[in-house]
Amino acid sequence: MSISIEKSIILILSFLIVPSLITGPFLPDSFLVIFGLMILYKKKFFKEIINTNFLSTILLFSCFYLILIISTIISENPSLSFESSLFYFRYLFFTLSIIFYFREYKEAPKLIYFSIIFSFIILISDSIYQLINGTNLTGYSKYQGQVNSFFGENKDGILGSYMSRILPIYLSLHYFLNPKQKFFELVKYIFIFITVVICIFTGERAAFIYSIITFLFYIFFIEKNFKTKFLIIGIIFISICVSFIYEKQYYERFILLSKNALNFSDNQITIFSDVHTQHYISAIKMFKDRPILGHGPKSFREQCSKLNYYSVRSCSTHPHNTYIQLLAETGLIGFILPFCVFLFTLFKLSKFCFNSVFHKTNIENYKVFALLAIFINLFIFAPTGSFFNNWINVIYYLPISLYLFYTYNDKNLKIVVK
Repeated sequence: MSISIEKSIILILSFLIVPSLITGPFLPDSFLVIFGLMILYKKKFFKEIINTNFLSTILLFSCFYLILIISTIISENPSLSFESSLFYFRYLFFTLSIIFYFREYKEAPKLIYFSIIFSFIILISDSIYQLINGTNLTGYSKYQGQVNSFFGENKDGILGSYMSRILPIYLSLHYFLNPKQKFFELVKYIFIFITVVICIFTGERAAFIYSIITFLFYIFFIEKNFKTKFLIIGIIFISICVSFIYEKQYYERFILLSKNALNFSDNQITIFSDVHTQHYISAIKMFKDRPILGHGPKSFREQCSKLNYYSVRSCSTHPHNTYIQLLAETGLIGFILPFCVFLFTLFKLSKFCFNSVFHKTNIENYKVFALLAIFINLFIFAPTGSFFNNWINVIYYLPISLYLFYTYNDKNLKIVVK
């Protein structure tokens, strides 16, 4: 494969992978696979595995992959579990490809950055149109009064999850590329503000929490201008109030339902909702039966209907919490590595916050926002999609790839947006 063809493919994929998430899981997963396979043609890559810290990343991932395979083999339905575990190694190849090719082709990070700007502008415009007219530009109606743009009438909502998870990735690339034009600074402020507001109109409480985490982190630890801080806080506070007044259902969903998210009454504990609670109870019972390696990836959907684990509302495709799902399906051993990654990001972010407040040290903001994106994806106190979902794993591994790219990147490398 010639260098020009290889470079063209990498740059095209770099631009397409984030916007393709709007179409569903098939395209982004296909692009991820192609991206990952590209490094198999590079002799230089295999040399760098030996000479850099790539090896530690490969070993850690390989251990996790081996756990998934063993858990699958000993499960009651290996064919079902293999659907999630057998080709899970593609995420390692994707991560290594990002690290390697972003060092080779400086245009690649810029293309992802511009593709996010493009995606956000399209989604924001379409969401505003749908909010005003009731349907979006392709004819999708609001679902129970909630905006979901091109993601369709999905009862769980995806628009808010997409924007709130991509926002810190965008901010990471923004600070890495460090564009000098004022236009890009204005776009940054608009995206932070609009993401919070749109997450309200989607009705997605978890997405709203993620967007607020990013907003507060930016305001208190990144933005240095006091007037700008005050202005942004004021605008967002007023917008939230107006949103609740505009539609009573948003107030009921975000305020009244959230008040009952953790409820202790009649000697029963309700977490988020009765349905979520029943999922969690069923998954915990599964974990107690097979605590070491679990019942196998993707097994919750079958196991939850069994007498030992079943209750009226216990069954679903997954238990709607990453860590409870991992405990039930991969056991304590499969749970450890993702949880350690979460603790690592929590430690790094806490250290950054401490240094920012007390030592006023200059820290690379692009690394911090990549860590924040990982932290949000693995946030322990929120309902989540399935850990093995193709769509969400593209979003999981993109900030991990970026953080590792920054870590392994030569210090003298400069990429400038022109």
